[in-house]
Amino acid sequence: IGGYTTIITHEFLNDGRWRKGRVKIGKNVMIGALTLILPGVEIGDNVKIQNFVSVYMGVKLGDDVFVGPSVVFTKDLYPH
Repeated sequence: IGGYTTIITHEFLNDGRWRKGRVKIGKNVMIGALTLILPGVEIGDNVKIQNFVSVYMGVKLGDDVFVGPSVVFTKDLYPH
């Protein structure tokens, strides 16, 4: 796990609520520096995540995935 990476299992929201969720990280995973992983994320085995990646709640990365630098994963079906 690279420097200044943040893996969060609970977070406080602006409206005073908070949410939590497990973070599952498989075997033989490389996570680059300054990466953000929020609650509810699942990362499979043999995954390589480069620097500056954001993985938001509920995203699931399967086995043998490569994620390039500065990628942002969300579950928003209609981002704007």
